Amino acid sequence: MNGFDDADFFTRADLPVIQSQSYDPYECNGGTIMAIAGEDFATIAGDTRLMNEDVLCSRNQNKLFQLMPLTVMGSVGCWADALAVVNVVKQNIHMYQINNSKRMSTDAFAQMLSIVLYSHRFFPYFVSNIVAGIDRNGKGAVFSYDPVGHHQRKAYEAAGTGYKLILPAMDYLIKNLKEPITIKDAMDITANVMKIADDRDIYTGDSTIMYIITKDGVEAKEMAMRKD
Repeated sequence: MNGFDDADFFTRADLPVIQSQSYDPYECNGGTIMAIAGEDFATIAGDTRLMNEDVLCSRNQNKLFQLMPLTVMGSVGCWADALAVVNVVKQNIHMYQINNSKRMSTDAFAQMLSIVLYSHRFFPYFVSNIVAGIDRNGKGAVFSYDPVGHHQRKAYEAAGTGYKLILPAMDYLIKNLKEPITIKDAMDITANVMKIADDRDIYTGDSTIMYIITKDGVEAKEMAMRKD
C-alpha cells in the first residue's frame, strides 16, 4: 500500500530507551520495643539488634532514649529517622525548660512528640515510637504513636517488626493477672514476650534492655537473647 512494511519501519532500534529511576528514602532496620504501665511505675524494653535488610549492622544498639528524669522514649523503624526525631525533641525539651523554668512532664512530652511527628505528615518519619514514664499525677503512663503523630495512652503497647507476635501474648498475660500488675509481673512478662519475638523474628535479638521507671528515677536492666 505505502511501499514499506510498518513493522520494518518502527524497529526496536528506532524506539527511545525508557529509563526508570526509583528513590526510596526509607529503610527498615528492624527491632521490637514494648512498654507496660502500672499504678505507680512504667517499664519499657527493646532489643539491641540493628539490621539492614539481611545484613547485621550492630548487636548492641539501644533503642531506648531517656530524655528526661522520668520519661523514656523507644523508637524503631528507620534508624536514621529515629535519631532525627530524638534530636528534634531534645531541642524542644531544652526550649521548654528555658521558656517555662521547669521540666516538661511526661504528659507534655507525649503531646510535643505528637506535634513533631504531625509536622512531618507529608514526608513522615518512618518510625514507630512508644513513650513510657510517670505522669504529673504520679501514675505510670504509656503512649503509643503512628508515624504521623496520632497517639493514645494505653496500659501496654508494642511496636516494631515483632509486635504482631508479642501483642497477643501481652493481651493474654496481662489480662489474666488476678491482682494489679507489679514491677515483678512486668519484668516477667517482658522477658517472656521478648523471647517470643526473639525466637520468631530475625530482626529481633541479641539482648533486651529494659528501663523500670518509678518516682525515684530510672533503673536499667539487660537480658541476654540468642546471638544467631
